Amino acid sequence: MTGTLAVRYVYNSSRRPFLVVQYDGFSRPVQWLPTDTRLPLNLNYERLGRLSTWQQGALSETYAYDRMGHLTEVKNPDSPAMKFSYESKTRPAKITLPSGPYVSIGFYHKLLYTPPGNTGSYVVHFNDKKLPLLKTYPGDLGRALYRYDDRMMLTAIVYGGGMIERKYSDTGFLNSEAWKTQDVEILSEFTHKSAQLLPLEFSTNLTTGRKEQIGPFRCYERFHNESIISDGVASVTRQIDSLYRLKFLSIVISDKEVYRIDMQYDNRNAVIQSKIYMKHLGVSKVRVKTIRTTKMANLLKW
Repeated sequence: MTGTLAVRYVYNSSRRPFLVVQYDGFSRPVQWLPTDTRLPLNLNYERLGRLSTWQQGALSETYAYDRMGHLTEVKNPDSPAMKFSYESKTRPAKITLPSGPYVSIGFYHKLLYTPPGNTGSYVVHFNDKKLPLLKTYPGDLGRALYRYDDRMMLTAIVYGGGMIERKYSDTGFLNSEAWKTQDVEILSEFTHKSAQLLPLEFSTNLTTGRKEQIGPFRCYERFHNESIISDGVASVTRQIDSLYRLKFLSIVISDKEVYRIDMQYDNRNAVIQSKIYMKHLGVSKVRVKTIRTTKMANLLKW
């Protein structure tokens, strides 16, 4: 690679390289190259040293910045850019979606969110501890008021037509929770026998650092991209693709596969199809969900 300053090799416990990292003349990483079947990640920088593009297989993004160094655009190859506008020095003010609508954002002890195509705003007011005090929903959908004690634990939520009250023990455990409306009151009481949870033991391979045991479950890898967790009767198998995304997940009980989901993605890393296989009362069922994002309306359809 032109202008490469150095190459770093990362080795496994057998002293075999599993990752190669290349750097440019400014000691910035320009390529992460796994030695297995996973795809390399390539990085490019603009003249001020900020990340301008990254590419991994069919996935890529391009970034643009203003004179203050704020991120102003994020663009995928097959869609318009998502744009960011700022007020004052650093506060984000507006996000323009690739399909055209924009979202207004404001924050100064409150968060203000205006959904696309909506004149009303969703507003959250915070206290000095960054905890919500008041939530206001767009239009006349209502408000919710939050109260806290001296320990900043939530004690009440007051909303139109009712409230929720919570009481705690001296050690911070929830003792009771009451839901009150004009006509009905529901009280739930809780008892805690101990302040400590049961221990959960982990076993780790001293050579590789991978977990081999989590409580009663054994963990191991059948292939480099496939991991299995099992208690001897049931097992969960998880496999990822060359871009580290979930390819499929399978649940097997007593050597019979009772559940499986396969995932497919587009070149923007979004799920476009999920296929679920299930068995219930000896009957096999298949459910296919196809998800399509329209460029004009940002709607999900299946």
